[in-house]
Amino acid sequence: MKNLVQIVLSDLNPLNEFSFQRPKRNVSTPEDVCYDNMVVGERTLGEKMKNISREAKLSKCYTNHSIRATVVTILDKSGFEARHIMAISGHKNEASIRSYSKTDICTKKMSETLTTRYVVSEELSS
Repeated sequence: MKNLVQIVLSDLNPLNEFSFQRPKRNVSTPEDVCYDNMVVGERTLGEKMKNISREAKLSKCYTNHSIRATVVTILDKSGFEARHIMAISGHKNEASIRSYSKTDICTKKMSETLTTRYVVSEELSS
């Protein structure tokens, strides 16, 4: 049984190497290729997450950047090296990746400070 990815890939136009292809307006038979030999426009792709958010009536309007930021944050928190994350995200330097985990660094520092203060006060009271 084919999985969803295999089904979608089999419908792509074989003359086009890109995954984001423009859907055909009319497909007459299931055997037809469902996509034109043309990529989706930059504006259409750029608006995709906003449209999905609006149509799903989500509490927040998500953007394509939201996905990028989430992926970078999850990979960083999972311990992947910056160079591997950069290869996926397209970032050019590590500093830009670190900006996504700034809150985590601050939170860790606060936690360490509070823990240290607690341990010192416990030792003093003993």
